[in-house]
Amino acid sequence: MDSPFAWLPLLAEKNLAYVFLVAAILVATLTMLLRVYRYQSRQKRGGSGLPSRQHVRPDTHEQHDGAPDSVVRWEVEMQELARDLKAEIDSKMIALGHLIRDADRAAERLEKALNVAPATDTPAEAPRPVEPRDPDNASFRDEVYTLADYGFSVSDIASRLATPVGQIELILRLREEAK
Repeated sequence: MDSPFAWLPLLAEKNLAYVFLVAAILVATLTMLLRVYRYQSRQKRGGSGLPSRQHVRPDTHEQHDGAPDSVVRWEVEMQELARDLKAEIDSKMIALGHLIRDADRAAERLEKALNVAPATDTPAEAPRPVEPRDPDNASFRDEVYTLADYGFSVSDIASRLATPVGQIELILRLREEAK
């Protein structure tokens, strides 16, 4: 990329998914910078930089002398759940970072390929006329039914089978009437 601000036009296009992705990356970056800053400030004050043992694993029995065991167990389970969720989120963030890096590399390769590719001023080839298929052919109808059952739209089926849209609509309408 030529400029560090080359991504700004993407924001102007109001691509919300991209905006949210950039926001998530910024939040993660700021969080990491804040953690590094706190770590370094503890080091300067003479601390170890690591949280004390008390913060990592508080003794729940001293804090909850009169609390029932079920409350203490619930608190321990919630702490374990929070730890597990944090670990899962951290692993997802690492995977997201790898995906973003791969996407950036792919985008750079595409940009290089576009810059290398010669500009063509020749018009695109005219589409070939579509020859209608025989709707009475059972294998053809089965293929149309299968694609429709998989959720393809009528226009997608028509383009895949090189058949006019009206013919596909007719086949599907006859199927519905036969049911």
